[in-house]
Amino acid sequence: MKKTTLLLLGLLLTAGLRPDSLPQAFRSNWFSTDGQDTWRYGFYDSLAIIGNDFYRYTDIREKRNSTVLTLRNEDGQERQLTLSLRRDSTLRLTDTNGRKETLARRPQLLPGVVPADTARFGDFFRTDIAIVQGFIDGYNAQAGFSTLFIPMEDFFLEAGKNAYNAVLTVEPDGHFRGELPMAHPQFCTLFIESRYMVPFFAEPRDTVTLYIDWNKRTPYEWNLQKGNLAVMGRNARTTTDHNAFSLDRLSPPPSLIQDAMNQTPEAFFQAQMKWLTDHLRQLDSAFAARPVTPRAATLLRHEVRLNAGINFFNLPQMPGKDIRDKSYYRFLREMPMDDPAALAVPGFGQFINQLEFSEVWLGAAQPMLTVPPSMLAVMRETGITPDPADLPLLQQLDSQTGKATFIGDREMATYIESIARLRQKYPEAARLQDEQTEQNLGAFNGDSLFDSPEMALQMFKTNLRQWQATDSLIAAYSGRQHSFVGQVAGVRNCRDFIARQKNRDFALRLGVECTRHMAQPLRLTRIVFDTIDDIFPARPHKEKEGYELADEPGTDVFRRLIAPCKGKYVLVDFWASWCGPCRKGIEDSRELRQKYADSPDIDFVFVTGDEDTPQDFYDDFTARNLTGELTCRIPQHDFQTLQHLFSFNALPRYILVDRNGRIIDDNHPGYPGLEITLKHLKDKEP
Repeated sequence: MKKTTLLLLGLLLTAGLRPDSLPQAFRSNWFSTDGQDTWRYGFYDSLAIIGNDFYRYTDIREKRNSTVLTLRNEDGQERQLTLSLRRDSTLRLTDTNGRKETLARRPQLLPGVVPADTARFGDFFRTDIAIVQGFIDGYNAQAGFSTLFIPMEDFFLEAGKNAYNAVLTVEPDGHFRGELPMAHPQFCTLFIESRYMVPFFAEPRDTVTLYIDWNKRTPYEWNLQKGNLAVMGRNARTTTDHNAFSLDRLSPPPSLIQDAMNQTPEAFFQAQMKWLTDHLRQLDSAFAARPVTPRAATLLRHEVRLNAGINFFNLPQMPGKDIRDKSYYRFLREMPMDDPAALAVPGFGQFINQLEFSEVWLGAAQPMLTVPPSMLAVMRETGITPDPADLPLLQQLDSQTGKATFIGDREMATYIESIARLRQKYPEAARLQDEQTEQNLGAFNGDSLFDSPEMALQMFKTNLRQWQATDSLIAAYSGRQHSFVGQVAGVRNCRDFIARQKNRDFALRLGVECTRHMAQPLRLTRIVFDTIDDIFPARPHKEKEGYELADEPGTDVFRRLIAPCKGKYVLVDFWASWCGPCRKGIEDSRELRQKYADSPDIDFVFVTGDEDTPQDFYDDFTARNLTGELTCRIPQHDFQTLQHLFSFNALPRYILVDRNGRIIDDNHPGYPGLEITLKHLKDKEP
């Protein structure tokens, strides 16, 4: 028996090798030698990657001066490859059909070779799945992580589910695979340990395969996109072309915005415009020396423009920088306002957010709804006689009651001060008005801010008129009528309004009204109705009854954050240092929060990630605005698990929790209307 076993082992060693004993000479990524920088094969100890597919070795045999691999994929399909190394260290590969290839260990990009991928963007909006898969070479159980995170933005879903955050599981051998629902082509980022970033380009129906060399990373390298990364798939060349340009070549230096503190707006404009012009010229020179795909060229130019645009928008938000000369906003002429491909660029989300909070968008008069009853009506009912000097103002407010009224930004402060003065002068009328207002909004449950469809439709049409006025303002600054980016911002605004309605039928009615005002309906109409479908199926149960959190990693993190508030309602405020609306919301709500400082009913919890908010900024900002309140700066990995738990990327994000830890609203509007919401919740308590 012993002799028989030894004989069989001897025959096995003579005939071939064990399936897991790939010769070290072949263990590598192998690229085509046609100058196109194409990753064709990957051979590793535990698996092989061929044509966007994973294969396992079923047999490895030596044959003369070659090695014959027999491989099988997950579908059971087999293929056989014959490998032989040449003296120049290239690999000669012959497949099952006898087709031969010569491959190199490193990508070869030959000057003057035009990229084979010359396809431009066709039908940009296509809803479908993209497959993202790959292999982390050098991964083991001691790596300290077993999941990967891909935050996905949908720029049209701000009011509802605004993000799909994909979490991919890394298998023990280092390979991973997951699905990304997509609405259009987009640059994405895969995060490892919340510290390392792997950027890649994908579009609906793509399969993207990533090779990540974990052994070559350094503690100081956070962007794994050059020596650590290989990409396979239809758009692989677009990814590698984009990643060949470091981020500091695509973004203005921080010194530009720092210098702006000591410059006039026009001086900053000229300095920023010079940077933009110089860098677009440098890109053109780089493209001449290193040919890139048309898609990569488009995306890179758009990225430089949008990053400059973000800087332009940042200046008016700085203390003491009042932009009196509105010609400053002529920088919009240099932005990609009419190309949908801008949505695929890193930074578009921040750019459009800045646009929507800028004077360009808010410069037109804003609609404001006065909720009945008016103070004059209350005074008439209760016999309170107003001072004749106050009667004109009371009559004006009475005429606006229940109507959407345009009030400009500059008049808003005076408008609010006038109301405050009347309330202080007639406290009994103000008290009765508050009581009647709360009765009218007693059915408020977060689904709608309006008592009737008629009132909602009136307000919606006023919003549309304001959108058209803003569109004209953008046209004046950008020189483009009905720009695509302006239309995108308008759709987002309409969707925010539609999402607050009580039922799907009325939301569809508003959707029809919205699309009638679109200048580019073929591109955007479908988005309005697709996203209505996204909002309404899940809303009624969640909003009216609340829900328990699923058993996910983020659930434990969230429960720890709200644990100190046991027995109270909790408003959780997710924020970041780079988010202007986040900071403004915290600063503007200080008086409201102080009112509830010792309340037995509600607490506020402020959460940010340690990479989103540097320690120095966090310490200074919380000391000035959140002293004595519950604030948390948590590891970015934990913050990302919460993003996945509640499906959000855009900030700020507010989560309202009941006394028992159930989620009342995972996309709460925040501080506006919070007092009415709290009273309604308390009234419903047994």
